[in-house]
Amino acid sequence: MSEPEGLRLTVTWEFTGRASVERVLGFVERWTAEQVGVDIPELRPVQVQAVDVQLDAASIRRTRAGTALRRRRKALGLTQEELGELAGLSNSAVSNCETGRVTIDSPSYRQLRQALDTAEKARP
Repeated sequence: MSEPEGLRLTVTWEFTGRASVERVLGFVERWTAEQVGVDIPELRPVQVQAVDVQLDAASIRRTRAGTALRRRRKALGLTQEELGELAGLSNSAVSNCETGRVTIDSPSYRQLRQALDTAEKARP
């Protein structure tokens, strides 16, 4: 019997309260790794569905990338306003990038990454 080239597994959970997409994805990844027993780099979420939310793989990548931006900003002790000033962007543009509403290849996203890189290099 040959190995399948791909496998799609559907598991349904219900999260009550105000669970963030980031927190839910982290839970799903940890649970899956525990069930499989190893970390499989080829294993990736393709779609996450909720009552009022449906995310595809691109949305998940944007959400993760935005979360990484927010963590870097906070680690540097910057507010969204301060980062926006460094990048030449508005607060709403910073917020849109951090929440995954902006694609990771957009000019705004690149400006934020560059501003964070500059701020990190200037850090004592």
